[in-house]
Amino acid sequence: MNQHRPRSTSMSSRRGASPMRHPATAVVVAGDATSTAAPYGDDGGRKLPLQDSQSSSPSPDTVVSKAQQWWATYLTRLKGEGRVAPSIRPVASIDPLVTVFLSGGTLFILVAIQVWGFSRHSIGLSSMITAFGASSGMVFGATQVHASQPRGVIGGFLIGGIFGITSNNIFRHAPQQDIAMALGAALSVACALTVMKVTSLIHPPGCSAAIFSAYLMSYNQEFQDEGYIFLVTPLLLGALVLVVCGWLGNNAFPWRKHYPSEW
Repeated sequence: MNQHRPRSTSMSSRRGASPMRHPATAVVVAGDATSTAAPYGDDGGRKLPLQDSQSSSPSPDTVVSKAQQWWATYLTRLKGEGRVAPSIRPVASIDPLVTVFLSGGTLFILVAIQVWGFSRHSIGLSSMITAFGASSGMVFGATQVHASQPRGVIGGFLIGGIFGITSNNIFRHAPQQDIAMALGAALSVACALTVMKVTSLIHPPGCSAAIFSAYLMSYNQEFQDEGYIFLVTPLLLGALVLVVCGWLGNNAFPWRKHYPSEW
């Protein structure tokens, strides 16, 4: 009673049928001449899209536009930030007299070391350079400025002195000594200022110390240290005297701001 229906397809027909492939997933055989796949070359290698050589270089209009934009920004920056400067008028305060006393007394200490110390005992050392005048103005006149803080004063002078003395030892033996030492002094200032900015030990008078030490022709020849004793005195000695006197003197008067604001 049960009749078996014949199958629509036999196993042999299924085995002999070729598998269906979707066009999107068709595999392109490398090196097949009949293949028309665009990303592949005749040798089977993949073709890279051609880059336009002119697209990488900016057009003249773009260069002109950027130059005009830079020039407009530059002119605006030359005008400054637009802050209102304080008026120049006398201040009714005794603080200027205190500043005179503190700065003058500090520099007198360095002069006393020079006269009654080194000179009296015929020691070929120095305790005073012109850069200390600028440092005195910063320590006693701009106590809150970052460059007036102890680490800046001491570090700035040492950095400037290292580059200045090293430049002196390199360029003073050059054939054209005057030109070579002048170039060396300029180079020492540039290098010292760069290191000051990198280390955050900026002290502008330290650049003055770099020029001064770069032009030294003879300093303390009896020690035979190539002039590096200049780092100890006057640079380190003067910096320590300035910092200690600024620390003790500025804080002795209640109306003056604290010094240092940072160590």
